[in-house]
Amino acid sequence: MEADKVGSRAEEGCLRFDVMKSDEQNVDGVTMFHLYEMYADDAAMGVHKTLPHYLAWAEFKKDAREPVASQAVVKMKTAYAESK
Repeated sequence: MEADKVGSRAEEGCLRFDVMKSDEQNVDGVTMFHLYEMYADDAAMGVHKTLPHYLAWAEFKKDAREPVASQAVVKMKTAYAESK
């Protein structure tokens, strides 16, 4: 997760990549982490998914039963953003 965070933040098209730890545990008593990622556009996200740090994280999730017990992806589009 650390390598993916560092590598992702270095990407030109990555606008934000946060790793957050929940104060609460799930029903199985497992601490939950949430990744909040924001990319400039679909093309930037596509590039992200080809890079070594993403591929290493994807491989880890595929092979590991713990600590990654489950994953849910929610895709959103900006509804309102303040300009700088």
